[in-house]
Amino acid sequence: MKYLLTKFQNFILFFSSEDVYVIRRYLELKEENKEYRIKYYFFIIGFTVLSFFIWAALSTIFFIYNIFDGYSRLLSLPIGIFVGLLIANIYLFLLYTITPTILDTVDRKKKGNSNLKSIKNTQKDTSMFSFSFLFRLGFIAFIGLMIAQPLNVWLLIDINLFGIGKKEIIQVERYKSQSLVESYLTNDDHYTKAEILLFQDIREKLYYVQKEQSNVLSIQSTINTINQKVKADQNAVHRLKMFRIKLNDVNANFLQKKYNYQETKLLIRQINNFIEESSQSDRQFLEKLSEIKQKSYLHQDVFNFYLQHAIPLMKEKIESHDQLKRLLDRNTLYTLKIKLLMADNPLALILSLVIILVFCIPVFAKFVIRNKFNYYKFRAGSEKAVIIKLYESHRAQYSKILYVKLKTQLENSNQYLYQKLTSLATNDTPSYILKKSELDLRTENIAVEKFEYWDDAPFRTQRKSELSHASKEDLIKQFYS
Repeated sequence: MKYLLTKFQNFILFFSSEDVYVIRRYLELKEENKEYRIKYYFFIIGFTVLSFFIWAALSTIFFIYNIFDGYSRLLSLPIGIFVGLLIANIYLFLLYTITPTILDTVDRKKKGNSNLKSIKNTQKDTSMFSFSFLFRLGFIAFIGLMIAQPLNVWLLIDINLFGIGKKEIIQVERYKSQSLVESYLTNDDHYTKAEILLFQDIREKLYYVQKEQSNVLSIQSTINTINQKVKADQNAVHRLKMFRIKLNDVNANFLQKKYNYQETKLLIRQINNFIEESSQSDRQFLEKLSEIKQKSYLHQDVFNFYLQHAIPLMKEKIESHDQLKRLLDRNTLYTLKIKLLMADNPLALILSLVIILVFCIPVFAKFVIRNKFNYYKFRAGSEKAVIIKLYESHRAQYSKILYVKLKTQLENSNQYLYQKLTSLATNDTPSYILKKSELDLRTENIAVEKFEYWDDAPFRTQRKSELSHASKEDLIKQFYS
Protein backbone atom coordinates (compact mmCIF):
# COMPACT_ATOMS: atom_id res chain seq x y z
CA MET A 1 0.00 0.00 0.00
CA LYS A 2 1.45 3.35 -1.03
CA TYR A 3 1.79 5.85 1.76
CA LEU A 4 0.67 9.35 0.78
CA LEU A 5 1.72 12.52 2.59
CA THR A 6 -0.30 15.69 2.36
CA LYS A 7 1.30 18.89 1.09
CA PHE A 8 1.34 20.29 4.61
CA GLN A 9 3.05 17.16 5.97
CA ASN A 10 5.65 17.36 3.20
CA PHE A 11 6.20 21.00 4.09
CA ILE A 12 6.75 20.15 7.78
CA LEU A 13 9.07 17.23 6.95
CA PHE A 14 11.13 19.59 4.79
CA PHE A 15 12.29 21.30 8.02
CA SER A 16 13.29 18.04 9.71
CA SER A 17 16.83 18.20 8.24
CA GLU A 18 16.17 14.86 6.53
CA ASP A 19 15.37 13.84 2.96
CA VAL A 20 11.57 13.85 2.54
CA TYR A 21 11.78 11.19 -0.22
CA VAL A 22 13.70 8.79 2.05
CA ILE A 23 11.23 9.37 4.89
CA ARG A 24 8.30 8.68 2.58
CA ARG A 25 9.91 5.48 1.26
CA TYR A 26 10.62 4.34 4.83
CA LEU A 27 7.00 4.96 5.84
CA GLU A 28 5.77 3.01 2.83
CA LEU A 29 7.81 -0.04 3.86
CA LYS A 30 7.08 0.25 7.59
CA GLU A 31 3.39 1.16 7.39
CA GLU A 32 2.22 -2.02 9.11
CA ASN A 33 5.08 -1.96 11.61
CA LYS A 34 5.53 -0.25 14.95
CA GLU A 35 8.30 1.82 13.36
CA TYR A 36 5.56 3.65 11.49
CA ARG A 37 5.37 5.89 14.58
CA ILE A 38 8.66 7.48 13.54
CA LYS A 39 6.68 10.03 11.51
CA TYR A 40 5.56 11.74 14.72
CA TYR A 41 9.17 12.34 15.73
CA PHE A 42 9.90 13.87 12.34
CA PHE A 43 6.79 16.05 12.62
CA ILE A 44 7.94 17.25 16.06
CA ILE A 45 11.38 18.10 14.66
CA GLY A 46 9.85 19.87 11.65
CA PHE A 47 7.42 21.92 13.77
CA THR A 48 10.18 22.92 16.18
CA VAL A 49 12.58 23.94 13.41
CA LEU A 50 9.83 25.89 11.61
CA SER A 51 8.90 27.71 14.82
CA PHE A 52 12.59 28.47 15.36
CA PHE A 53 12.78 29.96 11.84
CA ILE A 54 9.77 32.18 12.51
CA TRP A 55 10.74 33.28 16.00
CA ALA A 56 14.40 33.91 15.09
CA ALA A 57 13.27 36.31 12.36
CA LEU A 58 10.65 38.02 14.58
CA SER A 59 13.09 38.27 17.48
CA THR A 60 15.69 39.98 15.31
CA ILE A 61 13.08 42.33 13.85
CA PHE A 62 11.86 43.34 17.34
CA PHE A 63 15.42 43.84 18.55
CA ILE A 64 16.51 46.03 15.62
CA TYR A 65 13.21 47.96 15.71
CA ASN A 66 13.68 48.85 19.36
CA ILE A 67 17.41 49.52 19.19
CA PHE A 68 17.27 51.93 16.25
CA ASP A 69 15.00 54.91 15.75
CA GLY A 70 13.68 57.11 12.94
CA TYR A 71 14.10 55.87 9.39
CA SER A 72 16.36 53.07 10.60
CA ARG A 73 13.27 51.27 11.84
CA LEU A 74 12.24 50.73 8.22
CA LEU A 75 15.35 48.57 7.81
CA SER A 76 14.37 46.34 10.73
CA LEU A 77 12.17 44.13 8.53
CA PRO A 78 14.71 43.15 5.80
CA ILE A 79 17.65 43.04 8.21
CA GLY A 80 15.61 41.10 10.77
CA ILE A 81 14.49 38.53 8.20
CA PHE A 82 18.03 38.11 6.86
CA VAL A 83 19.71 37.77 10.27
CA GLY A 84 16.88 35.63 11.61
CA LEU A 85 17.09 33.20 8.72
CA LEU A 86 20.87 33.17 9.04
CA ILE A 87 20.57 32.14 12.69
CA ALA A 88 17.90 29.61 11.78
CA ASN A 89 20.16 28.07 9.13
CA ILE A 90 22.94 27.77 11.70
CA TYR A 91 20.46 25.96 13.95
CA LEU A 92 19.42 23.65 11.10
CA PHE A 93 23.06 22.94 10.29
CA LEU A 94 23.74 22.03 13.93
CA LEU A 95 20.80 19.63 13.85
CA TYR A 96 22.13 18.10 10.66
CA THR A 97 25.53 17.48 12.25
CA ILE A 98 23.83 15.47 14.99
CA THR A 99 22.68 13.03 12.29
CA PRO A 100 25.01 10.01 12.42
CA THR A 101 27.47 9.31 9.61
CA ILE A 102 25.59 6.58 7.83
CA LEU A 103 28.22 5.76 5.19
CA ASP A 104 31.29 3.68 6.08
CA THR A 105 34.48 5.64 6.71
CA VAL A 106 38.01 4.53 7.58
CA ASP A 107 38.85 4.65 11.26
CA ARG A 108 41.59 7.27 11.61
CA LYS A 109 43.33 5.28 14.32
CA LYS A 110 43.89 2.36 11.90
CA LYS A 111 44.17 4.30 8.67
CA GLY A 112 47.92 3.70 8.32
CA ASN A 113 47.54 -0.08 8.07
CA SER A 114 46.10 -0.89 4.64
CA ASN A 115 45.67 -4.57 5.44
CA LEU A 116 43.17 -3.90 8.21
CA LYS A 117 39.61 -3.61 7.02
CA SER A 118 38.70 -1.21 9.79
CA ILE A 119 35.40 0.53 9.15
CA LYS A 120 33.86 3.07 11.45
CA ASN A 121 30.13 3.74 11.27
CA THR A 122 28.79 6.36 13.69
CA GLN A 123 25.24 4.98 13.56
CA LYS A 124 26.29 2.81 16.47
CA ASP A 125 27.91 5.66 18.40
CA THR A 126 24.99 6.82 20.56
CA SER A 127 26.88 8.66 23.29
CA MET A 128 25.28 11.94 24.37
CA PHE A 129 28.21 12.94 26.55
CA SER A 130 30.91 13.49 23.97
CA PHE A 131 32.59 16.88 23.84
CA SER A 132 31.41 17.61 20.28
CA PHE A 133 27.78 16.84 21.13
CA LEU A 134 27.83 18.88 24.35
CA PHE A 135 29.43 21.79 22.49
CA ARG A 136 26.72 21.73 19.81
CA LEU A 137 24.01 21.42 22.45
CA GLY A 138 25.50 24.38 24.34
CA PHE A 139 25.59 26.45 21.15
CA ILE A 140 21.92 25.68 20.48
CA ALA A 141 21.13 26.68 24.07
CA PHE A 142 23.01 29.96 23.56
CA ILE A 143 21.04 30.73 20.39
CA GLY A 144 17.78 29.90 22.18
CA LEU A 145 18.71 32.17 25.11
CA MET A 146 19.59 34.99 22.73
CA ILE A 147 16.38 34.94 20.72
CA ALA A 148 14.24 34.46 23.86
CA GLN A 149 15.05 37.93 25.21
CA PRO A 150 12.72 39.93 22.90
CA LEU A 151 9.88 37.62 23.98
CA ASN A 152 10.72 38.33 27.64
CA VAL A 153 10.69 42.09 27.08
CA TRP A 154 7.47 41.92 25.05
CA LEU A 155 5.55 39.83 27.59
CA LEU A 156 6.95 41.14 30.87
CA ILE A 157 7.54 44.85 30.19
CA ASP A 158 5.96 46.06 26.95
CA ILE A 159 2.61 44.34 27.54
CA ASN A 160 3.14 44.10 31.32
CA LEU A 161 0.97 41.00 31.48
CA PHE A 162 -0.79 40.79 34.89
CA GLY A 163 1.61 43.45 36.22
CA ILE A 164 4.50 40.97 36.26
CA GLY A 165 7.14 43.43 35.02
CA LYS A 166 6.01 46.39 37.13
CA LYS A 167 9.25 46.60 39.08
CA GLU A 168 11.35 46.50 35.91
CA ILE A 169 9.24 49.26 34.36
CA ILE A 170 9.86 51.47 37.41
CA GLN A 171 13.59 50.77 37.19
CA VAL A 172 13.64 51.75 33.51
CA GLU A 173 11.76 54.96 34.30
CA ARG A 174 14.25 55.62 37.09
CA TYR A 175 17.13 55.43 34.63
CA LYS A 176 15.32 57.84 32.31
CA SER A 177 14.57 60.24 35.17
CA GLN A 178 18.17 60.16 36.28
CA SER A 179 19.38 61.00 32.76
CA LEU A 180 16.77 63.78 32.60
CA VAL A 181 17.81 65.29 35.95
CA GLU A 182 21.53 65.18 35.12
CA SER A 183 21.04 66.83 31.72
CA TYR A 184 18.58 69.46 32.97
CA LEU A 185 20.84 70.28 35.88
CA THR A 186 23.81 70.85 33.58
CA ASN A 187 21.78 72.97 31.14
CA ASP A 188 19.88 74.99 33.75
CA ASP A 189 23.02 75.74 35.71
CA HIS A 190 24.67 77.07 32.55
CA TYR A 191 21.69 79.17 31.39
CA THR A 192 20.95 80.51 34.90
CA LYS A 193 24.49 81.88 35.24
CA ALA A 194 24.08 83.60 31.87
CA GLU A 195 20.74 85.10 33.00
CA ILE A 196 22.33 86.46 36.20
CA LEU A 197 25.07 88.19 34.22
CA LEU A 198 22.50 89.79 31.91
CA PHE A 199 20.39 90.88 34.87
CA GLN A 200 23.41 92.54 36.48
CA ASP A 201 23.80 94.61 33.35
CA ILE A 202 20.26 95.96 33.87
CA ARG A 203 20.98 96.89 37.51
CA GLU A 204 24.04 98.86 36.49
CA LYS A 205 21.94 100.98 34.15
CA LEU A 206 19.08 101.69 36.59
CA TYR A 207 20.47 104.91 38.08
CA TYR A 208 20.41 106.57 34.62
CA VAL A 209 16.63 106.35 34.42
CA GLN A 210 15.63 106.97 38.03
CA LYS A 211 15.11 110.71 37.30
CA GLU A 212 12.56 109.92 34.58
CA GLN A 213 9.45 109.41 36.74
CA SER A 214 7.15 108.66 33.79
CA ASN A 215 8.64 105.25 33.05
CA VAL A 216 9.89 104.24 36.48
CA LEU A 217 6.87 102.09 37.37
CA SER A 218 6.87 100.20 34.06
CA ILE A 219 10.62 99.66 34.22
CA GLN A 220 10.42 98.43 37.81
CA SER A 221 7.60 96.02 36.94
CA THR A 222 9.65 94.56 34.09
CA ILE A 223 12.71 94.26 36.31
CA ASN A 224 10.62 92.45 38.94
CA THR A 225 9.41 89.99 36.27
CA ILE A 226 12.96 89.27 35.17
CA ASN A 227 14.17 89.01 38.77
CA GLN A 228 11.43 86.50 39.60
CA LYS A 229 12.47 84.33 36.66
CA VAL A 230 16.13 84.44 37.69
CA LYS A 231 15.22 83.38 41.24
CA ALA A 232 12.89 80.68 39.92
CA ASP A 233 15.70 79.26 37.76
CA GLN A 234 18.06 79.34 40.74
CA ASN A 235 15.48 77.46 42.81
CA ALA A 236 15.07 75.00 39.91
CA VAL A 237 18.80 74.27 39.93
CA HIS A 238 18.63 73.73 43.69
CA ARG A 239 15.64 71.36 43.40
CA LEU A 240 17.33 69.42 40.62
CA LYS A 241 20.35 68.92 42.89
CA MET A 242 18.02 67.62 45.60
CA PHE A 243 16.41 65.24 43.11
CA ARG A 244 19.85 63.99 42.11
CA ILE A 245 20.72 63.28 45.76
CA LYS A 246 17.48 61.32 46.22
CA LEU A 247 18.11 59.32 43.03
CA ASN A 248 21.63 58.50 44.22
CA ASP A 249 20.13 57.23 47.48
CA VAL A 250 17.72 55.10 45.46
CA ASN A 251 20.63 53.65 43.48
CA ALA A 252 22.50 52.84 46.67
CA ASN A 253 19.44 51.10 48.12
CA PHE A 254 18.94 49.28 44.86
CA LEU A 255 22.46 47.85 44.99
CA GLN A 256 21.80 46.76 48.57
CA LYS A 257 18.49 45.12 47.54
CA LYS A 258 16.55 47.58 49.76
CA TYR A 259 14.36 49.03 47.10
CA ASN A 260 11.04 50.79 47.83
CA TYR A 261 9.19 50.79 44.52
CA GLN A 262 6.32 52.98 45.73
CA GLU A 263 8.66 55.74 46.92
CA THR A 264 10.64 55.51 43.69
CA LYS A 265 7.48 55.74 41.62
CA LEU A 266 6.41 58.84 43.58
CA LEU A 267 9.86 60.41 43.13
CA ILE A 268 9.78 59.79 39.38
CA ARG A 269 6.34 61.41 39.18
CA GLN A 270 7.61 64.46 41.10
CA ILE A 271 10.59 64.80 38.78
CA ASN A 272 8.45 64.57 35.65
CA ASN A 273 5.94 67.12 36.99
CA PHE A 274 8.70 69.52 38.03
CA ILE A 275 10.42 69.33 34.65
CA GLU A 276 7.10 69.90 32.90
CA GLU A 277 6.47 72.96 35.08
CA SER A 278 9.99 74.28 34.35
CA SER A 279 9.46 73.89 30.61
CA GLN A 280 6.13 75.69 30.82
CA SER A 281 7.75 78.50 32.86
CA ASP A 282 10.47 78.97 30.22
CA ARG A 283 7.89 79.26 27.44
CA GLN A 284 5.81 81.79 29.37
CA PHE A 285 8.88 83.89 30.14
CA LEU A 286 9.88 83.85 26.47
CA GLU A 287 6.43 85.21 25.58
CA LYS A 288 6.84 87.99 28.18
CA LEU A 289 10.23 88.91 26.73
CA SER A 290 8.67 89.16 23.28
CA GLU A 291 5.98 91.47 24.69
CA ILE A 292 8.59 93.62 26.45
CA LYS A 293 10.52 93.98 23.19
CA GLN A 294 7.40 95.32 21.49
CA LYS A 295 6.84 98.03 24.15
CA SER A 296 8.45 101.13 22.67
CA TYR A 297 7.82 103.33 25.74
CA LEU A 298 10.34 101.40 27.85
CA HIS A 299 13.81 102.86 28.12
CA GLN A 300 15.86 101.18 25.38
CA ASP A 301 19.18 101.87 27.12
CA VAL A 302 18.13 99.60 29.98
CA PHE A 303 16.55 96.62 28.19
CA ASN A 304 17.90 96.64 24.63
CA PHE A 305 21.13 94.75 25.41
CA TYR A 306 19.29 92.34 27.71
CA LEU A 307 16.56 91.52 25.17
CA GLN A 308 19.06 91.01 22.34
CA HIS A 309 20.80 88.28 24.34
CA ALA A 310 18.07 86.91 26.64
CA ILE A 311 15.56 85.99 23.91
CA PRO A 312 18.03 83.82 21.86
CA LEU A 313 19.34 82.36 25.13
CA MET A 314 15.85 81.34 26.26
CA LYS A 315 15.02 79.89 22.81
CA GLU A 316 18.23 77.87 22.91
CA LYS A 317 17.40 76.59 26.40
CA ILE A 318 13.87 75.53 25.39
CA GLU A 319 15.13 73.82 22.22
CA SER A 320 17.87 72.01 24.14
CA HIS A 321 15.35 70.67 26.66
CA ASP A 322 12.91 69.64 23.92
CA GLN A 323 15.62 67.74 22.07
CA LEU A 324 16.61 65.96 25.26
CA LYS A 325 13.02 64.92 26.00
CA ARG A 326 12.52 63.69 22.43
CA LEU A 327 15.74 61.69 22.65
CA LEU A 328 14.71 60.05 25.93
CA ASP A 329 11.21 59.33 24.64
CA ARG A 330 12.65 57.57 21.60
CA ASN A 331 15.20 55.59 23.59
CA THR A 332 13.48 52.38 24.68
CA LEU A 333 16.47 51.29 26.82
CA TYR A 334 15.99 47.87 25.26
CA THR A 335 19.27 46.32 26.37
CA LEU A 336 18.68 47.66 29.88
CA LYS A 337 15.27 45.96 29.96
CA ILE A 338 16.88 42.65 28.99
CA LYS A 339 19.54 43.06 31.67
CA LEU A 340 17.01 43.91 34.38
CA LEU A 341 14.73 41.01 33.48
CA MET A 342 17.50 38.42 33.46
CA ALA A 343 18.99 39.77 36.70
CA ASP A 344 15.85 40.25 38.82
CA ASN A 345 12.84 38.52 37.27
CA PRO A 346 12.69 34.73 37.78
CA LEU A 347 9.87 34.43 35.24
CA ALA A 348 12.19 35.74 32.52
CA LEU A 349 14.73 33.07 33.43
CA ILE A 350 12.05 30.36 33.48
CA LEU A 351 10.67 31.48 30.12
CA SER A 352 14.19 31.48 28.62
CA LEU A 353 14.82 27.95 29.94
CA VAL A 354 11.51 26.76 28.48
CA ILE A 355 12.43 28.17 25.05
CA ILE A 356 15.89 26.57 25.25
CA LEU A 357 14.34 23.19 26.11
CA VAL A 358 11.85 23.52 23.24
CA PHE A 359 14.68 24.20 20.79
CA CYS A 360 16.64 21.23 22.17
CA ILE A 361 13.72 18.85 21.51
CA PRO A 362 14.89 18.02 17.93
CA VAL A 363 18.31 17.05 19.29
CA PHE A 364 16.86 14.47 21.69
CA ALA A 365 14.28 13.38 19.09
CA LYS A 366 17.11 12.51 16.71
CA PHE A 367 18.77 10.39 19.38
CA VAL A 368 15.47 8.59 19.98
CA ILE A 369 15.18 7.92 16.23
CA ARG A 370 18.76 6.65 16.19
CA ASN A 371 18.27 4.22 19.10
CA LYS A 372 14.65 3.16 18.71
CA PHE A 373 14.15 2.87 14.95
CA ASN A 374 16.01 1.45 11.97
CA TYR A 375 15.59 4.60 9.88
CA TYR A 376 19.28 5.42 9.56
CA LYS A 377 20.10 1.85 8.51
CA PHE A 378 17.41 2.13 5.86
CA ARG A 379 18.75 5.51 4.77
CA ALA A 380 22.29 4.11 4.66
CA GLY A 381 21.17 1.28 2.38
CA SER A 382 19.28 3.69 0.14
CA GLU A 383 22.18 6.10 -0.14
CA LYS A 384 24.68 3.31 -0.74
CA ALA A 385 22.51 1.92 -3.54
CA VAL A 386 22.24 5.36 -5.14
CA ILE A 387 25.99 5.98 -4.81
CA ILE A 388 26.90 2.58 -6.29
CA LYS A 389 24.46 3.09 -9.15
CA LEU A 390 25.88 6.52 -9.92
CA TYR A 391 29.42 5.20 -9.64
CA GLU A 392 28.74 2.31 -12.06
CA SER A 393 27.17 4.78 -14.46
CA HIS A 394 30.26 6.96 -14.12
CA ARG A 395 32.55 3.99 -14.76
CA ALA A 396 30.63 2.99 -17.87
CA GLN A 397 30.64 6.54 -19.22
CA TYR A 398 34.33 6.99 -18.36
CA SER A 399 35.22 3.67 -20.09
CA LYS A 400 33.24 4.68 -23.16
CA ILE A 401 35.09 7.99 -23.41
CA LEU A 402 38.46 6.26 -23.01
CA TYR A 403 37.47 3.64 -25.61
CA VAL A 404 36.62 6.28 -28.20
CA LYS A 405 39.80 8.24 -27.56
CA LEU A 406 42.01 5.14 -27.61
CA LYS A 407 40.41 3.81 -30.81
CA THR A 408 40.88 7.16 -32.52
CA GLN A 409 44.52 7.20 -31.41
CA LEU A 410 45.14 3.67 -32.71
CA GLU A 411 43.46 4.41 -36.04
CA ASN A 412 45.64 7.46 -36.57
CA SER A 413 48.68 5.41 -35.61
CA ASN A 414 47.68 2.63 -38.06
CA GLN A 415 47.35 5.10 -40.93
CA TYR A 416 50.91 6.23 -40.32
CA LEU A 417 52.20 2.63 -40.06
CA TYR A 418 50.33 1.57 -43.22
CA GLN A 419 52.36 4.13 -45.14
CA LYS A 420 55.57 2.68 -43.74
CA LEU A 421 54.52 -0.86 -44.73
CA THR A 422 54.11 -0.02 -48.44
CA SER A 423 57.82 -0.60 -49.07
CA LEU A 424 57.54 -4.06 -47.43
CA ALA A 425 54.65 -5.10 -49.70
CA THR A 426 56.88 -5.43 -52.78
CA ASN A 427 59.87 -6.99 -51.05
CA ASP A 428 58.25 -9.36 -48.55
CA THR A 429 54.55 -9.89 -49.23
CA PRO A 430 53.88 -12.53 -46.50
CA SER A 431 55.43 -10.31 -43.85
CA TYR A 432 53.41 -7.36 -45.11
CA ILE A 433 50.15 -9.33 -44.82
CA LEU A 434 51.06 -10.53 -41.32
CA LYS A 435 51.95 -7.07 -40.03
CA LYS A 436 48.86 -5.52 -41.59
CA SER A 437 46.59 -8.07 -39.95
CA GLU A 438 48.25 -7.39 -36.60
CA LEU A 439 47.61 -3.67 -37.04
CA ASP A 440 43.96 -4.30 -37.89
CA LEU A 441 43.52 -6.36 -34.75
CA ARG A 442 44.71 -3.40 -32.64
CA THR A 443 41.52 -1.45 -33.38
CA GLU A 444 39.19 -4.43 -33.14
CA ASN A 445 40.22 -5.96 -29.81
CA ILE A 446 40.23 -2.89 -27.55
CA ALA A 447 39.42 -3.54 -23.89
CA VAL A 448 39.31 -0.53 -21.56
CA GLU A 449 38.77 -1.01 -17.86
CA LYS A 450 39.41 1.48 -15.06
CA PHE A 451 41.90 0.16 -12.53
CA GLU A 452 40.60 0.19 -8.95
CA TYR A 453 42.82 0.63 -5.89
CA TRP A 454 39.93 -0.21 -3.57
CA ASP A 455 37.67 -3.21 -3.11
CA ASP A 456 34.76 -0.82 -2.38
CA ALA A 457 35.73 1.89 -4.85
CA PRO A 458 33.01 4.49 -4.22
CA PHE A 459 33.62 4.53 -0.44
CA ARG A 460 37.41 3.86 -0.39
CA THR A 461 37.53 2.14 2.98
CA GLN A 462 39.21 -1.20 1.96
CA ARG A 463 42.37 -1.36 -0.10
CA LYS A 464 43.09 -4.37 -2.29
CA SER A 465 45.30 -6.73 -0.30
CA GLU A 466 47.52 -7.61 -3.28
CA LEU A 467 48.47 -4.01 -3.91
CA SER A 468 52.03 -3.28 -2.74
CA HIS A 469 53.32 0.18 -1.99
CA ALA A 470 56.47 1.22 -3.84
CA SER A 471 59.25 2.54 -1.67
CA LYS A 472 61.49 5.51 -2.44
CA GLU A 473 64.32 3.17 -3.49
CA ASP A 474 62.05 1.30 -5.92
CA LEU A 475 61.02 4.59 -7.50
CA ILE A 476 64.68 5.69 -7.97
CA LYS A 477 65.58 2.33 -9.56
CA GLN A 478 62.64 2.63 -11.94
CA PHE A 479 63.82 6.11 -13.03
CA TYR A 480 67.41 5.07 -13.72
CA SER A 481 66.86 1.57 -15.08
